[in-house]
Amino acid sequence: MNKTITLGIIIGNRDFFPDSLVEKARNEILDVFKKLNLKAVLLDTTDTKLGGVETFTDAQKCAELFK
Repeated sequence: MNKTITLGIIIGNRDFFPDSLVEKARNEILDVFKKLNLKAVLLDTTDTKLGGVETFTDAQKCAELFK
């Protein structure tokens, strides 16, 4: 039996790190997951700024997604 492994990903940012690092981390993580045939559950780039979690509101959106 071949099961797909699904993992939740939270890309956090404290707003003083450059946005480019959030975008780069997101792309790198998704590339690795694809190579390993893992399914990723994470905020979309349209859900929050770059799909990262910076604020309490962002965290609430992520929690709702992970339900």
